[in-house]
Amino acid sequence: MAIRNNPPAEKDLKSVAHLIESAADCGEVDSYAGKRHTARISEGVQLEMTEDVNKKAVAVSMHNVSETGCAFWIKRKLETHTPLFLREFTEDNSGAWMPARVTHCTQGIRGFLIGVAFGKATD
Repeated sequence: MAIRNNPPAEKDLKSVAHLIESAADCGEVDSYAGKRHTARISEGVQLEMTEDVNKKAVAVSMHNVSETGCAFWIKRKLETHTPLFLREFTEDNSGAWMPARVTHCTQGIRGFLIGVAFGKATD
């Protein structure tokens, strides 16, 4: 089954743009475009991830980010299609939660590399 994502809401676009800006400060732009329509920036920005914004979040390390999604490292496996929320880590928890949906999960040396698409996902 293909994953279809609605475009992120206006407030989420601002959060995604801020995350890309943070990554671009020190990160590297991926020169391989492949099937991508937007640039991907590799940088280990600290993120928080939760499946429910009313519950405790876990710290994850971003691997890369683009306008349409990001990848991050986490210690546990997440199933494809899992809805979740991400935000950039701040000491005062002021970052806005961005909805996303898992598109892939690959086991690696650092745990599991999770790819997500931003926006409210629908099946």
